[in-house]
Amino acid sequence: MPRIQLTQRDIRVLASLGEYGILDTRLLHRLHFKSVTERRCLQRVEQYVSHGLVCVIALRVWYCSDRESGRIPRIYGLTEKGADAVEGLTGRPPDRVFRSEPTPETLLHRLQIVRWRIAFDDAFRQEGLPVPLWIHEQDTRNDLPPKVPPNQRSVLFHRLGSSGKAVCCKPDAACRFLLPGKNGSEYPFIFYWEIDRSTEGHEQIRSQKIRGYAELLQSHAFLRYWPDLAEPHVRVIFACRKDIRERRIAGLAETFRGTAIEHLVRFIPYQDCAPTKLLRGAVWSDVSGRKRSILHD
Repeated sequence: MPRIQLTQRDIRVLASLGEYGILDTRLLHRLHFKSVTERRCLQRVEQYVSHGLVCVIALRVWYCSDRESGRIPRIYGLTEKGADAVEGLTGRPPDRVFRSEPTPETLLHRLQIVRWRIAFDDAFRQEGLPVPLWIHEQDTRNDLPPKVPPNQRSVLFHRLGSSGKAVCCKPDAACRFLLPGKNGSEYPFIFYWEIDRSTEGHEQIRSQKIRGYAELLQSHAFLRYWPDLAEPHVRVIFACRKDIRERRIAGLAETFRGTAIEHLVRFIPYQDCAPTKLLRGAVWSDVSGRKRSILHD
């Protein structure tokens, strides 16, 4: 097999896979190959695969409520060889290397997180603001003993409360960012993201998520990974699927109403996952149903 000659675009593609963890063909085309067809994009990405720089996961089953997105996605991740290439060419080791294959459900869940992240970051770029810093659900700690189970090694895994009344809280993602205030001031924010799959009932949410987030914020547990954020503004974001957004958001709002964190919770449907809406648009619902924008929250 002839050697592959990597262009600057190729390096950016590989680096973005190391940044986001996974990307599908559509996202790769949108981020890096807009000047060519999606077919040309796929041909180039398959060259990365054939040279062992990238791995591909072809899902056999795919459910999507959006008729325009009904194709089964091909999902790509950066291999160890690809990570070595990125570090050698950029001097920076990638944050997320694809070392094990999760379940299809987990992959699709992570892909949704990436879609929200890309749109959210683009919204900041459009406003000329620094993009947020992110922690993904698969990001792990390196300060734990080997005996700790894999599902508890996540940076975002929190075991909170007393031993007799301990509760676990594990957001799907977290990001921190600064928003401009008056007279040149800046306000630090943390967004904890929940990519809602409608599989959790209201009692489960009450017993786990509400108590978990209340304990997380009361104990300032975020200082473990962001020690410089003494008093950030925190929001808990629920992103809900298109086809069930209205009844699901209404049900979730009722569940959170009257709780210790009701003022922190915001709901947003997938249809508003667009950079032009995410900062200036009044697309974030609170538990009362009031629509808010981030820049005027």
